[in-house]
Amino acid sequence: MSQAIQFYTIKIFSEKFLSEFDGNTSPFSSKSIYECLKGLFQGTETKSQEYVEKYFEAVELGYLEIYLSELEKIDPDLDQKYQYIFDPKSDPFSFINEKLWSNLEKIIFDKTKQCLSDNDKSESLKNNLEISQDYKKLLDLFQKRILFMAIF
Repeated sequence: MSQAIQFYTIKIFSEKFLSEFDGNTSPFSSKSIYECLKGLFQGTETKSQEYVEKYFEAVELGYLEIYLSELEKIDPDLDQKYQYIFDPKSDPFSFINEKLWSNLEKIIFDKTKQCLSDNDKSESLKNNLEISQDYKKLLDLFQKRILFMAIF
């Protein structure tokens, strides 16, 4: 059985901070945000599940499902691109950087193409719209540097 990817967002940044990331401007690089978060949670590995529940929130998607096997098919060296917040052996919780995002976009684009090739035009257009809405939600979180994923 394929391992599903669950997306998360972090709840510790203020609205003022997040308003600086409008898609066109990004006052902090994803690398610097990752390093700050990694440092913030350093030493908390034994309580990682508690911290995930307290400081992160699952992103609810209406249609889109992405599996680890889909990511691995695009990039066999994917495990070297994860940016884990906690110990990956106990909690596979990763910050989504530009490399991971690019791979996720490829998968989402492929799902859009598959959707349009369905026989039922109405159903395929409806599914395509739902994929687009899910993509927009993930894109907004990614641009604000607050998109994470866990593998289950």
